Amino acid sequence: MDAFPPRGINRLNLRDVIEATRKMKTLIQPDGKSFGVGADVRGAALGVLSRDGRFISANDSAAALFGYQIEDLIGKSVVDLASDADQQGVVAGLSLSASGTPHSFNAILHTRNGRRTSLMLHQQTILDNAGHCRALLTIFEEPVVGQRQCLEAAPCSETDSRQRYAHLMIGQEWERKRISSELHDGLGQALTLIKLMVENSLRRMRQGDVDEATGQLDTVVLHMRDAIGEVHHICSELRPVLLDRLGLAVALESLCRRVAQGSQTVAVVFECDVEEHDIPDNLKADMFRIAQEAMNNAMKHGAATEIRLTVQRVEAGILLTIQDNGIGLGNLPVTADPSTFSGLGLIGMQQRVELNGGAFFICCGDGGGTLVSAIWKM
Repeated sequence: MDAFPPRGINRLNLRDVIEATRKMKTLIQPDGKSFGVGADVRGAALGVLSRDGRFISANDSAAALFGYQIEDLIGKSVVDLASDADQQGVVAGLSLSASGTPHSFNAILHTRNGRRTSLMLHQQTILDNAGHCRALLTIFEEPVVGQRQCLEAAPCSETDSRQRYAHLMIGQEWERKRISSELHDGLGQALTLIKLMVENSLRRMRQGDVDEATGQLDTVVLHMRDAIGEVHHICSELRPVLLDRLGLAVALESLCRRVAQGSQTVAVVFECDVEEHDIPDNLKADMFRIAQEAMNNAMKHGAATEIRLTVQRVEAGILLTIQDNGIGLGNLPVTADPSTFSGLGLIGMQQRVELNGGAFFICCGDGGGTLVSAIWKM
């Protein structure tokens, strides 16, 4: 094998990966041979491989699937992870994918602890300026118990299959990880501190030091107030209360206000000329999440100082746009750094839009700035 990494691979950027994902047409096969893949790439196990199958980059899910840390998985070959009997088939699958044909194939790969795992590999080429294969975008899809039997018993179209699994699989693992982290690092630590302070107050009261115990209990009340606020924040992230009570426009306006207040360096402008009753209920949560994710990326990765969020009625339907003046997300390098690779949430937004029949676009100017837009026909 060639020395790692191949020349030019380290110049892969997010725009390359987004474009490759856009071309991946058959994430769920209509013939029932696919197990069904999650739509949000941050939940799915995803990697970028060299032409000969070595990991150039991977997300957390891919690393967890194979039992490695991300940095340990980089440079390993999927050919080496296959058993001797399966290696030739993996090589053939990689070769066909590298020829430019979007391709899916089965393989039995070994995890770090030696466990054999049956996977479906979905691959799409990432091309250089001359149209040659630079790398392979790869989604590693695990079997879901009972799913294959369901597909075989009730055949359906590719679109129906995607809609059937959307509610179960879009961002599921990523959401679980995020919520777990917030509960552990935020609410969990706050409750632990409250417990210790209450125990200390009880000890002081038993010793007759009532004034000190009372003062500490007053502090406990403040910490409990903060903990309740943290619970409200987590609930709002899961499903904004304003979205159900007052509608999409109010929820988006509140989001823009929180973003602006949370950063002293970002100015946010919100415009909406669409009546609430003109927006289908099944689109409202998606539109909110897309705006939320795009604005988060603009600040966290794009270093933007100005963000403009608009919802408008156009001839073709309802158009949502998020424009910033940052460094341009499409030019971010694809690396093994999870905080950088999480920018692939853009791909999750694309697939979230397309699952509801919309079209997703991202435009990154050469001089900086990113325009994220989604349109749904009405």
